[in-house]
Amino acid sequence: MWTLLKNGVKDVRCTSIGKDHYCADKPKQTLPETKKKPDWAKYNYAQALHNSILFYEAQRSGVLPKSQRVPWRGDAHLNDGCDVGTDLTGGW
Repeated sequence: MWTLLKNGVKDVRCTSIGKDHYCADKPKQTLPETKKKPDWAKYNYAQALHNSILFYEAQRSGVLPKSQRVPWRGDAHLNDGCDVGTDLTGGW
């Protein structure tokens, strides 16, 4: 039940508490529902795949092609196996 104060403003205090512990005089307030994102939507799988491929390309050995996308990586392990007469360059 609302009571009117001297200045003409309604008293916002509740005069009766309902069994659900909210003011029975006011309608029950609910928060707007927010749509929860599915777990898979929290992650950027396209970026993860891109980074994985770059990591894989950075692991190459031997003379690297001109299309090398990892600028800090250069030719590596060019002399591996030469002590036993085997060419082990290239690959991952």
